[in-house]
Amino acid sequence: MKVKNRDLLILVSLYFYGSGYVIGNITPVLIGGIILIYLYLSDSIFKKRIEEFYSKEVKVESNELKEHETSKIFIKFYSKGLILKFNFFSNEGKVEILEEREEKDYKEYILEITPQKKGDFILKVSGEIFDRVELNKVFYKNSFKFKVLPSVKSLVSELEKGESLSSTLRFYVEPEINELKRYEIGDDIRRIDWKKSLMSNELIVRKVLYKEKSPIYYLLDAGYSMRKCVNKKRSKIGYALDILISFLKSKNIENDEYIFIYDEFKVRDIIFVRKTKVEDIINRLIIEPIKIERYIPSEITIEGGSRDLIIYKYLSKGKKFGILNCVQHLLKMIPGVVIIITDLDSNISPLIKGVRLLNRKGFRVIIFSLYSPSFNIDKIDEELLKKLYEHYISRKKIIENLRRCGALVIDISYSDKINKIIKRMRRRL
Repeated sequence: MKVKNRDLLILVSLYFYGSGYVIGNITPVLIGGIILIYLYLSDSIFKKRIEEFYSKEVKVESNELKEHETSKIFIKFYSKGLILKFNFFSNEGKVEILEEREEKDYKEYILEITPQKKGDFILKVSGEIFDRVELNKVFYKNSFKFKVLPSVKSLVSELEKGESLSSTLRFYVEPEINELKRYEIGDDIRRIDWKKSLMSNELIVRKVLYKEKSPIYYLLDAGYSMRKCVNKKRSKIGYALDILISFLKSKNIENDEYIFIYDEFKVRDIIFVRKTKVEDIINRLIIEPIKIERYIPSEITIEGGSRDLIIYKYLSKGKKFGILNCVQHLLKMIPGVVIIITDLDSNISPLIKGVRLLNRKGFRVIIFSLYSPSFNIDKIDEELLKKLYEHYISRKKIIENLRRCGALVIDISYSDKINKIIKRMRRRL
């Protein structure tokens, strides 16, 4: 019996009821009344079943979804006292019903889907819900969202595009592919495309030279945190100097370059590269590391940096910050590119403040952030594990904060080679 016969039952009940009344026979009247009562009760029971249906959570299980690969999705609907007739479809790929199962109070649909692209896959369901005798029905509509990962073939295809510029995380190819490329040692820093770099979290330069000659300012952190090391051959300050020298060796040095060397509380030296001999620059860049017996990472705070540096700060009785002194000098100069080499283990609040001030005045800021544990730890035991995790979480928040202020942050570990670190924007922490 189909649902449209409900109307027919109503007409039959009225016919019996009316006929019995006219001829004065109670039997047809009773039959008509019984039919009406049955319809009323079935309608009430159906409404309760529908309320139960919507109160029960839909159970959804799926395998890992990848683009252009077939996967299965299992969906269970509450179906006690109900008949479900659903269709499934999606605008993001192919959907096919493999099997329908009745399990106690639930009905399970086993679907086979093939997503056509990575990202969100919206599975839409629509259909009708009937009571057991199919006298009553309601329309049902819903949707479910799934994440689709890029397939291996897709990733390989993206990576094999050679000079194609793609986003590090989403593999999104930029439209201006013939005009842009990743930064390499020797490229003119004036050609950095800041908008594309911020979008892709990677240093991007244009192949066409800019006409303007923006000055370049190198800010080298030579504070206690940067100089302390377990092994002087693996010191952060030595590694930072190698990075700085790599920039100075660039073939395209038509614009003015300045070097600011600072510590926690003051500017130690300012070098105007064009007017200084190479020998003098090298001599002024000699900074001795400080050897320590053991390095133990600690949580970094925006207010004070690493906890083991707070005592050092108070003993030094400094009221000013070296990074802010550098910023004060820069604000009096021509806006340009500012490259800060530090470890993000101390004076975080002044650094964030300085980045904001520079950004407002039209300076572009790049921060090369040296990851301290990679320079000072070879083996990780249970004692270090928790401290490393706390250091990692706090450092990650600081990097996100700096990026929100407009700075490009390039995270560097000891294993990174100098000729590769500038190509990469960040580690996958």
